Amino acid sequence: MMPPCGTFSYSGVVPQDWSIRPCLELHDDSGAETVESGEPKFDNRLVGLRPVLEVLAGCFKLTAPDRRRSNLAAASFELASELSPVIRSGDVLHLRRTETADIGVSLLRRGHLVFAVGAVSVVPLGDTVVIRRETATNRPAPFSDDWLSPDAAVVISVLSNVVRLEKGTSAVAENLRISVLRCFEPGLPGLYECVAMSREQSCPHTPVVRSGELLLRPGRGLTMTRWS
Repeated sequence: MMPPCGTFSYSGVVPQDWSIRPCLELHDDSGAETVESGEPKFDNRLVGLRPVLEVLAGCFKLTAPDRRRSNLAAASFELASELSPVIRSGDVLHLRRTETADIGVSLLRRGHLVFAVGAVSVVPLGDTVVIRRETATNRPAPFSDDWLSPDAAVVISVLSNVVRLEKGTSAVAENLRISVLRCFEPGLPGLYECVAMSREQSCPHTPVVRSGELLLRPGRGLTMTRWS
């Protein structure tokens, strides 16, 4: 698995002028700001601790403000362009890149999930949504000692409604539409799940599924810009 310098865990509140200038200042959620060991591979994050996110036509571009504690000058990934208008002022956006290079994105509005895509188990899903793995040996535990056991399904609870979804299946729980593009897959380093989730009346589901497909591309869909 990659060291922390190849990962990121960011969040930010969408500003008032988002519709005019779709830029968002993010902050690190990994706890890296409170610890500095002097070893860059542990202290750094992929694009630093406070990158700026710009969203244009589905391209999510993260730019580091400077070289401090940053491995790259910028990194970007693509989601379906129809998701950009879904993001509103006051929403909270969460972005994470895991130690397996998988990307998870979620958008919360007043504590409730609007959409989530990719490695959804590593990003906040709001007050009413819980996700867990169901391994082939039926031992539910998110990424514990079962790292080399393939998943049979993803199990998602929305309030009292529970759905069990295998790869390639979809369901609706309460008012949340869910599609599983991939369950956890074992290996070195292995792969997280890829799931598309959208709240009905708040976000269309088709572009969330298409976004998941984009994140499944080789390289996990991430484009990197190194410091010159």
